[in-house]
Amino acid sequence: SRQVLRFPNLRVTTTPVQRPGPPIWVASMGPQSTRWTARRGYHMAAGAGPGHAQYEQQLREFGHDPATRQIASVPIRLHLAATGEGAWDEAEAGLHQVLHFYRTRSNPEAGSSAAGPLKELPRLGEFRHVPGIGHGGTPFMVGTPDHVLRMLEQFRDKRLTHLSLNFHQPGQDSAAVRRSVQLFAKELLPAIKQW
Repeated sequence: SRQVLRFPNLRVTTTPVQRPGPPIWVASMGPQSTRWTARRGYHMAAGAGPGHAQYEQQLREFGHDPATRQIASVPIRLHLAATGEGAWDEAEAGLHQVLHFYRTRSNPEAGSSAAGPLKELPRLGEFRHVPGIGHGGTPFMVGTPDHVLRMLEQFRDKRLTHLSLNFHQPGQDSAAVRRSVQLFAKELLPAIKQW
């Protein structure tokens, strides 16, 4: 049953600048949430995920023009450095912690590889050698600018308006993150803007 909450002494004093109101983004991945989002014409915050094609099809079915909707990618965790090994040295522990967190708190099967779901979480040092290691089917994009750009190209033709990029992993050194962001801005952003 649906619960209705009432707050009798609450007054909203901030008027939204956007008209008719602020844009609503929904991280829809499953069939029900994707249908719910498309029916209302909301923007999608999990593009290139399992519900992306269904979302675009159902937008049309519900009378919405997909070209007027924004779609952000699923979260993409990435780290760039001058060498692939150096990038993994800087990011592996944090990415390992991400999967450990989800495996111990919400989904014991969190983590994926090119071969499918991870049965067990590889130890540090071995983690980086698992082909396609990532989360929810999206590989962690770690390496040189050229390598990461090649990995990001899987999102090129997905009709995404935004890439949801996560540069800072748990416990990661801020200076290394800053260098990674600077490399991204210098080496990858000009190419991505042409997509």
